[in-house]
Amino acid sequence: MTKRKAALCFTGGKDCTLALHRAVRSEEFDICLLVTFAPANMQKFKAHPMSVVEMQTQSIGIPHKVCLVDGPDFLGSYRTHITSLKEEYGIEALVTGDILDVCHSFMPRAVETTGVELVRPLWEAPRSEILEDIWTQQFDVLISCLNITKFDSGLDIESFVGKKLTRELLEKVREHNVKSGLDVDLAGEYGEFHTMVLDAPLFKSKLDATGGQIIRDGDFAYWSFSKTGMAAK
Repeated sequence: MTKRKAALCFTGGKDCTLALHRAVRSEEFDICLLVTFAPANMQKFKAHPMSVVEMQTQSIGIPHKVCLVDGPDFLGSYRTHITSLKEEYGIEALVTGDILDVCHSFMPRAVETTGVELVRPLWEAPRSEILEDIWTQQFDVLISCLNITKFDSGLDIESFVGKKLTRELLEKVREHNVKSGLDVDLAGEYGEFHTMVLDAPLFKSKLDATGGQIIRDGDFAYWSFSKTGMAAK
């Protein structure tokens, strides 16, 4: 069977990285490109620092392209980039790690008129299935950003930001939900938190992000990744 050429939307987080592994494992697609759709103002991309994304893609070994998107017509900007990717790389599909429709069907609308099919390997998958797949494949996942407003005011930020996404940490989220009456999504799908993958089966090298610190910025707390580097597995 001839594999279909595809690009994969890549921010370095757990969902897109898992989607990459599933797409590669399916043998249906030739993932020829990792593409990061990033804001023109990179300062807004703190949850997924481009310097770390570049280390990840270097470790994975698939070509990487950054497409800067800007307003006010963000949808048009995406469509222009997707059309260009089709012309330059010959892609037939765009793979994403989307699980839920939290952006008013933005990506389905973005591929309209481009002739590129949207593929979502994780679409509507139960959170438990996604998390178990990540742990079974021994992904090393770090909480890179926390939206403080989504949690109870008494939350200990230092116990989450810069920490690994483990079963033990998720149990803390469950306990937080019970005590606070809030409903923080266990996979952070409503923007409660963001992640960066430090190691996964497709990584040839792992990332070491221990040399960082927590930075507060308004409603958010970020991990600085100030001394992140690559290390042998």
